[in-house]
Amino acid sequence: MKFFKKILKNPFKKKTNTSKNPTIIFEKPKQKFGLKQRKMLKNIAKRTFLKNAPINWIGALTNISKWIWFSIFMALFLASAYFTFFTEIFYIKKILIFEGPTESNNLSIRKIVEPLRNRNLFLFSSEDLKNTINQRVDNLSNLQIQRKIPNTLIVKFENFKNVANITNIIGKLEVKKSFIINQNGLLIAEDKISTILPTISIKNEKAYNIGDQILKVEELKYILDAKRQFEEKFKIKINEIKYIPKAKEIRFVTEKGYEVWLDIKVTYTEQLMKLKNSIPKIDLYNGSLEYVDLRIQSAEGQKIIYK
Repeated sequence: MKFFKKILKNPFKKKTNTSKNPTIIFEKPKQKFGLKQRKMLKNIAKRTFLKNAPINWIGALTNISKWIWFSIFMALFLASAYFTFFTEIFYIKKILIFEGPTESNNLSIRKIVEPLRNRNLFLFSSEDLKNTINQRVDNLSNLQIQRKIPNTLIVKFENFKNVANITNIIGKLEVKKSFIINQNGLLIAEDKISTILPTISIKNEKAYNIGDQILKVEELKYILDAKRQFEEKFKIKINEIKYIPKAKEIRFVTEKGYEVWLDIKVTYTEQLMKLKNSIPKIDLYNGSLEYVDLRIQSAEGQKIIYK
């Protein structure tokens, strides 16, 4: 009875290892595998995992769509390249030349651009064409080259403005040549005089020719701006401007018969203000003057020599 009571009391109770109830434990010896066997087992496990792994349909579709879009892009790229470079769709059929907003038939420019007709609209350099035109054609300003798809080449330009007459007085014999100068300082026409432009006379040993740049842009601007301000400030007209290159000075020949001398290395505003402050001591309107020299600089800045 005692034996059955013990069993019924806890039939699943493990026997403990005691001196009264010793338990013999057998350990299974660990199996050692070589490098080759470990690799083989690893590959078997990997194949088993991939075989049983769920399929990633979203990732697969994403990869497929990427290839589809790439194929479409490449097809469009190749098609556009073919039509652009290997067909006559973009061959130049029209060449338009504009001077400002008005269409022009400038023969010098047309002679340069006409060889581009029936060539591909995209297979030439705009910069090279602009440089060629500027080198061969004078007096151009704001030159632009434009392409109008599918087959039109457009050239736009403006001419530098004519700003003054130039009288070139040459050597001891004082031979005179007449030119017109543009705002870029270039002589553009010979033996022509404009009645609406001021006249600048320059005496030197060398004769000028068309295309010579005889004045820097800033020098020419100084001369013309000083003339305009003198006439506005004193209400006296200037008939002629004498320019002396070596001395860097200008001499205004006024309608009253006297000259006003300025140094172009000093601002004309400062020199004309000095003259303004000298009135009425110096009578510019009724006096018998020969010249008024504003070039002299002093500590007070008001020194004037006149006769």
